[in-house]
Amino acid sequence: MDLINSAIKAKEKAYCPYSKFRVGAAILTSDKIFTGSNIENSSYGLTICAERVAIFKAVSEGYKDFKEIAISSDTERFIYPCGACRQVLSEFVDDIKITLINKDGKEKIVYLKEIFKETFILKKKIIGITGKAGSGKTTISELLRENGFEVISADEIGWEILKNDEIKEKIKKIFGEGVFKGSEISRDLLRDIVFKNPEKLDSLNNIVHPLLLKELRKRIDSSESEIIFVDAALISYWGIEDWFDKIILVKSNKNVKRLKEKGIKEDIIKGILKAQDDVEKLKIKDVIIIRNDSGLDNLKKTIEKILKYI
Repeated sequence: MDLINSAIKAKEKAYCPYSKFRVGAAILTSDKIFTGSNIENSSYGLTICAERVAIFKAVSEGYKDFKEIAISSDTERFIYPCGACRQVLSEFVDDIKITLINKDGKEKIVYLKEIFKETFILKKKIIGITGKAGSGKTTISELLRENGFEVISADEIGWEILKNDEIKEKIKKIFGEGVFKGSEISRDLLRDIVFKNPEKLDSLNNIVHPLLLKELRKRIDSSESEIIFVDAALISYWGIEDWFDKIILVKSNKNVKRLKEKGIKEDIIKGILKAQDDVEKLKIKDVIIIRNDSGLDNLKKTIEKILKYI
């Protein structure tokens, strides 16, 4: 129990300002427990795992007789050691008991030998879908869902957050009761304010985006799908390109026309598109560009081709 509690406490010390995904590990030696927390930097893919931190600390003090290890994470799903951590462990032990603890405190016991050659749990494919408003991201997401793929929508998460009572109070203090219809925030009324006033938009983003990114990362990590698509217009704005194996960038010359068809006023459309000026400036090499100007049938054919490539 001391080992498990040590892993849970170590998780609280994780340095993960970008992913908000905390992991703690504790490793038992002959007479001492060593702990570690995951550490990341702005190059998100270069995270140092909690298990390796604990191992490095132990070895640095001359301990190599590892008896057992516990790993605690922030997800509902049990997080296994990554390939590099398994390899490091195998340098010191032929086999070792590993207790995995999820966010609810549930435990699962595995052994190094049985998981060593398994597909690494964090190697799922994550594909971003981005582009300006009206480009057709939502239509592409619907087509992917029809093909049986999981799609996580950042926009949907954002609106879920705005249903939270504490968030509603913050919105009311900044924007007043005029953005409410009854007890709920009106998407249209809020949009009409923030896309006319950049300062108001910044205020809204400061409230919603930290929570949105945390929830988005959590849903990605807890997903059991081998391939996950993430529909998010602001991937480049958030600087989370490193979350993705590939990014689909949707472009269209019909943005304004489509947004008008949704009943959005022209001055609001200009504000929306201006706020998304940098959407297409992606810092990732593997970008798939879709031109969505030729109708639904052509879009379906394009998606079919892309799915073969992915």
